[in-house]
Amino acid sequence: MSGRARDNERPLVEDIRLLGRILGDVIREQEGVAAYELIEQIRKLSVAFRRDADQEADKALKKLLKGLSGDQTVSVIRAFTYFSHLANLAEDRHHIRRRAIHERAGDTQEGSIEVALAPLRWAGIAPKTIANTLAHSFVSPVLTAHPTEVQRKSILDAERDIAQLLTARDDIKALARALNAAKDALTPRELAANEAQLRARVMQLWQTRLLRFSKLTVADEIENAELLRGHLSARNPQDLRQPGARTGQPAGAQLFAHGPVDRRRPRRQPQRQRRDAELRAAPASRRGAAPLPDRGALFGR
Repeated sequence: MSGRARDNERPLVEDIRLLGRILGDVIREQEGVAAYELIEQIRKLSVAFRRDADQEADKALKKLLKGLSGDQTVSVIRAFTYFSHLANLAEDRHHIRRRAIHERAGDTQEGSIEVALAPLRWAGIAPKTIANTLAHSFVSPVLTAHPTEVQRKSILDAERDIAQLLTARDDIKALARALNAAKDALTPRELAANEAQLRARVMQLWQTRLLRFSKLTVADEIENAELLRGHLSARNPQDLRQPGARTGQPAGAQLFAHGPVDRRRPRRQPQRQRRDAELRAAPASRRGAAPLPDRGALFGR
């Protein structure tokens, strides 16, 4: 890897190390030193085998894993699963960070509107033709969940907070670079406060079950769909709340969310059946959104 590439990746490495360190501290505090040292030993053996093809490390790792108790196995799985989640959040933040840098420099990247429209330009299609087509187009996002989707809302909320805190951390560092660092006494306190909030969210993750113990109900699925609808609308209100402002069509486009139709639905408890029926029968004004079509399950079936 070249020096420039290493410089580009440094913020990502710093974020992953920060989140990994916080997770390690939480595990040591919540599960004890022995659990932390076990997880760290597994990590080191895995790295040695993966990076250096160390066969002795491979043998030691297999022997160690085979000797784990049930409780130890659960702890190890949770630790590496949450580290993977945190690393993914850091990578997502880094993609956004790098995209902003390229956009400021006037570069184009895959997935950008410029790259998407380039083939039309090369084909000789006039900009006016493209504009007229888009002016009479109606775009409505359709979110289709995999039937095994089991992410809990509490997990999603905590991870979204962590992503926002990573963004805020970047903002603090950017402001510090614009100031005279030698006289900046505020930045260290702001970074410490940001890290304390990150630590609280990682603690929340560790204390939360990864998986649901029961299947989603229709009410749960509607809540998940509304959560995504609100999040997407907040990110791009002109496109999702009032698509007519961009497409020339009347405002009020709906965000449809559906999963595969399940004709073998298990029997629900009576109180859940009543709650689901009430939510489906409730007017849009009570739910804060347009009625969702009855097209099978919404997220999770």
